Amino acid sequence: MKKKLIFMGIALSAMASSVMADTLSVTAGVSHLSVDDTPFTANTAYAGVGYEIDVLDTKFSLMPEFRYAIGLDDETFLTQTPSGVFETKIEVERAYMFSLRGNYQITQNVGLFVQPTYSAIKVEVTTKDAMLSGKSENSEWGAGVGFDYDFDAKSSVELVYEQFGDSDSVSLGYRFKF
Repeated sequence: MKKKLIFMGIALSAMASSVMADTLSVTAGVSHLSVDDTPFTANTAYAGVGYEIDVLDTKFSLMPEFRYAIGLDDETFLTQTPSGVFETKIEVERAYMFSLRGNYQITQNVGLFVQPTYSAIKVEVTTKDAMLSGKSENSEWGAGVGFDYDFDAKSSVELVYEQFGDSDSVSLGYRFKF
C-alpha cells in the first residue's frame, strides 16, 4: 500500500509539473492616457511584475499582474469658469493597476491577450481658481487587449490598449521573464 501511495504521489507530481510551467516576469514601458471629451492627455512610465501560469498543455496561459506608473509630463490648457478663463495644469502623480491577463499564443513568437484591470490614478490640478485646484484620486475597472512579440524565451515587447470608463490608454512595454 505504501509503495502505491508513493508511486501515485510521484506520478501526480510529474503530471502537475508537465501541466503547469510558471514564469515570473518584470515589465517596464510608457503609456499615453486620454480622457474622452476633454483636452486632457498624459504620458506615464510604468514598471510591473507578473506571474504567468500555463493552462494545461495548451496555447493558453493566465497572468496576474501589478503595474505602478508615474507621470512624465504636465498637461496645461485653458479652463472657462464663471470667474473667467484660467490656465489649468494637470499632473499624474501616480497610478497603479491590477490585472488578470488571459494569453493565447498565436505562433511561437506572437501572442494575443485580453485583461480585465482595476486601476487607481491620483492627479493634481493647479489653477488660479482655488475652487478647481487640488488633488483627486479615481479608481475604476476597465478592460484591455493587446499583443506581444517574443524575441526569445526570456524577452518580449507588448502593445496594449485599455479603456477605463471615459479614459483610454495605449502602452508600449518590454517584458523580461525569469
